[in-house]
Formats: sequence, C-alpha cells, structure tokens
Amino acid sequence: MPSPLAAFHVLANPAYRTWAAADLVSVCGSWMQTVALSWLVYAMTGSTAMLGLTLTLSSLPSLVLSAWPPGRAPTRPCDAPLLD
Repeated sequence: MPSPLAAFHVLANPAYRTWAAADLVSVCGSWMQTVALSWLVYAMTGSTAMLGLTLTLSSLPSLVLSAWPPGRAPTRPCDAPLLD
C-alpha cells in the first residue's frame, strides 16, 4: 500500500510548485469575485431571483464553451496542431 504522502511527490518539481501556487491564488480570486458579486446583487436587490439570474449568467460562458471542444475533437487528425 503506497504512503498517503506519495501523492505529494510532484511538489519536488519547482515549476509545478510555482504553477500550483499561482493556480491556488487564481482560484481563490475567482471565488472571492463570485461571492462579492452575489453579495452585492443580493444587498442591492434583496431578490433571490436576481441572485440566481446573476449566478446563472456568470456561469453561462463556461457552459457554452465547454460544449464546443468535445464535438470538434474527433474530427481532427492526431498529428494536427491543437490551435489553428
């Protein structure tokens, strides 16, 4: 049975540590922005419907753009560049 700390062996790579720290900061900033926007909308309107609409519209780009790559991936040859 592997050690529970074996999952952290990737932190030995300095480039990965830098990326992981930057990603953590970025995700925390995104969460803070979402909470602040939700708080502001609810404080200004007092409406849970507006709060739901705001959260739905803020996640809409992710929902729309996540549907595009899976449909396009099988049509590309394996040796083609990822970005055109």
